[in-house]
Amino acid sequence: MTQAGCWSIDRIAALNLFQILDLAPDAQQLDLAAERFAEHRRDAYGWAARRIHGGMIDRLDAASAPYFERHSDAWGDGFRTAQYEVMRTRPDDLIAPDPGPAPTKGKILRSMIRQSRQA
Repeated sequence: MTQAGCWSIDRIAALNLFQILDLAPDAQQLDLAAERFAEHRRDAYGWAARRIHGGMIDRLDAASAPYFERHSDAWGDGFRTAQYEVMRTRPDDLIAPDPGPAPTKGKILRSMIRQSRQA
């Protein structure tokens, strides 16, 4: 892939699209389609993050007046600090679109062993 943000799921989606359309793409066409799917996925993540962030700010604003009337000044300081932290958080920080490195087989096996011991 030519773009680092292109995941295997984007390539699978591109392959499925070509299969539905009964087309046999070459490697360049497949890469191009996968990059477009990746771009769409990133745009959707950004839209969701902005919507979540805006909703959090709106809920905090709506809740502030009734809560300030019932609680102490120390509580109000904490609430304002929470509001400040939410407002200074960028929407992109809410959803991490980069999954990071894939877990190793050893990590997966250790996780499965822990889960079976807990069960």
